[in-house]
Amino acid sequence: MQGITRTLPLEIYLQSVSDQDAAIALSLVLVVIAVLVTLVTAKISERTIA
Repeated sequence: MQGITRTLPLEIYLQSVSDQDAAIALSLVLVVIAVLVTLVTAKISERTIA
């Protein structure tokens, strides 16, 4: 099955060429996702160790 793969970092790069505001918004979404994953991982790790 052939198709087009679009990851968020690639989409941010492509948007930076045509629409700077969209690229910034997508970057902020990616940062929020990274922070949430980090917090959830830390919380799970806390429960496992304690």
